[in-house]
Amino acid sequence: MAAILTELITLGFLDEKEVSRICVLLGSPRDLCVPRNATVSAACNVNGWRLPNPRSDRALELHIHLTTVQPPSVSSDPDSYHWLVNGNKFQTFSSAITWEAIRPRENTKDWAKVIWYKGAVPKHAFNMWVANYDRLPTRVRLASWGMPIPTQCCLCSKFPEDRDHLLLTYEYSVVIWKWVLLRLRPTGRLFSNWQELLSWLKADSNQAPETLRRLVAHTTIYHL
Repeated sequence: MAAILTELITLGFLDEKEVSRICVLLGSPRDLCVPRNATVSAACNVNGWRLPNPRSDRALELHIHLTTVQPPSVSSDPDSYHWLVNGNKFQTFSSAITWEAIRPRENTKDWAKVIWYKGAVPKHAFNMWVANYDRLPTRVRLASWGMPIPTQCCLCSKFPEDRDHLLLTYEYSVVIWKWVLLRLRPTGRLFSNWQELLSWLKADSNQAPETLRRLVAHTTIYHL
């Protein structure tokens, strides 16, 4: 937060915590000869800080510190405040703008619009995001954490139980995808791995709108 202070009331331009710390340091504002309810103009002028000579070592410490602080602007204009975010001034606080300024950032992923798109069902999009990162608790993944379990699929016992097998190539999943794709791309083939699914969702197609493809893929993955 930034402020233009000219007539601010309280011990100069300081907030309550700073006032309390000064009172603890000096004992009271009396040593500065500046009342707690003084305005900025009582503590500085166009030449800088306007304080009496220090009468104690602690007051001297404060004077030395104030030499490193830029005095507030002295004018007849009223005080004004604004939020300063990335060099831009705002009259009111915006949590959205502030979050965008302070949140961790990475490069935009090429699959981002496939998962987070306008019209997506939130729970389906979240599940698709987890699956895309291959974070589903499959047997292969659990075994990689050191769990003493077999990695073969608990449904067919023929192939390792990983994301691609459960969601794309397992017998039941293949049947579901055949029915789904029969309506969206009758001449297309099934997906053999996750990358093929993403490529289909990102590709331009005259057979089915991209929003419909994404919605259907999210829903299918979620229920599988």
